[in-house]
Amino acid sequence: MPDDPVGVLNGQLTASDTDEMHFFSVTKDAAFFLNLESLNADYYIQLYLVDYSTGQAGATNIVCTPGATIYLEDLPAGDYMLYVASTGALGHSYTLAVNAVNPAGSLGVEYLGPTLENIILHYANGDIYANGKFVFNYDNLDLSTFDWSRKFQLNYPEGGYHARLHAVEEVKVANINFRRPFSYSSSYASSTFAVEVTLDEGTLFSYRNTYYHNGGGFTTDTVDTTGHTTPRRLAYGEGVLIFSLNSMKPIDLIGDLNYYYYHKIEGSTETDL
Repeated sequence: MPDDPVGVLNGQLTASDTDEMHFFSVTKDAAFFLNLESLNADYYIQLYLVDYSTGQAGATNIVCTPGATIYLEDLPAGDYMLYVASTGALGHSYTLAVNAVNPAGSLGVEYLGPTLENIILHYANGDIYANGKFVFNYDNLDLSTFDWSRKFQLNYPEGGYHARLHAVEEVKVANINFRRPFSYSSSYASSTFAVEVTLDEGTLFSYRNTYYHNGGGFTTDTVDTTGHTTPRRLAYGEGVLIFSLNSMKPIDLIGDLNYYYYHKIEGSTETDL
């Protein structure tokens, strides 16, 4: 297994292979999740602490049985082994899921994916982490990474162009629904792990639609789909960003402020994980 593992392993215990050992290292203190699935209720996983200098492994009291998920708030940095064995019957397959990429000391779980590959945790200092990556802090909001823009430009063969710009800046967050992440797909963007960010009052929104005809000058319209001239400050809940927890940046603006969605030129789909 890799250092600071996250993922799923499949195996099977038989008369000729009565136990299996999976070794890994945790490079820094981490929140640790472990799950075992098997049709054989006799199977179990026990966590061992490994000392490579002596070649010894010492058993801990951490034992996971089929259908259970173990959550340790603080697994110290070190070398470990997951020992898979049975108290009785053999011959069945098993699936082992592990996640040790988030920092130790989490206050609670916002989201726990079924295979432990996607986990969102919150911490006492207000930090939110997703799959080992810092998302933001509730108490010290630096939301510059939440700025989003989309520019379309079509250049005319005879000269000139048509350009349309949406931009969300100076973001103020009203709510992020970390408890309901989803897979997102649209004509413009996609993510396998995303959340909705409801924008708060004061967020800056700009819309600009520009035509330039060679020899004919510019035509620019800055009135958005709601009839307001931009740039302008939004009201509470007037806009919703899609924030990808894969790339750690916003990837789309949904709702009526988006010209393409308002006019049903494009569509989007959110699929629960």
